[in-house]
Amino acid sequence: MKIRPAEKSDADLVISLYQQFDNYLRGLTPNVSLEERLFDAERYRADGFGDNPAFWGLVAEDGDEAVGCLLYYFGYDSERASRTMHLLDLYVAQEHRGHGVGLACMERVKAICIKSNVEEIAWSVYKPNRAAHEFYKRLGAKVDDDADYMYLEVEKFNV
Repeated sequence: MKIRPAEKSDADLVISLYQQFDNYLRGLTPNVSLEERLFDAERYRADGFGDNPAFWGLVAEDGDEAVGCLLYYFGYDSERASRTMHLLDLYVAQEHRGHGVGLACMERVKAICIKSNVEEIAWSVYKPNRAAHEFYKRLGAKVDDDADYMYLEVEKFNV
């Protein structure tokens, strides 16, 4: 298995993995409607590469087959006065789970954090995704019960 930086030319395979990810999440709660993901190959190339990338990524390969991907971006925590990494998504194809792919991706993330002087990694996990919760807990992650994940669509901003 090999973990490598995601490249612009990986657009189709990354989006294919994201489609599998969406199907997996929908399968966890078949009676709940999840929003349609607008992230496609064109947005992957436009937003992830160039002078001001919005994210960076990793691709996990088993031989010639892409079996997982992880996207992340950097931020800052003013309370702790420290650099942070935010994981957007980590997805491992179902048939490759339990074989160390996710762990290898997270080991690479740790190395990137050390090189970039990042002190903390943060992310959100879909509540019904118990397997992801257990995976991250085994790594030492904690759930922050004191904070809520919030978002605001800019065009709906009431100012």
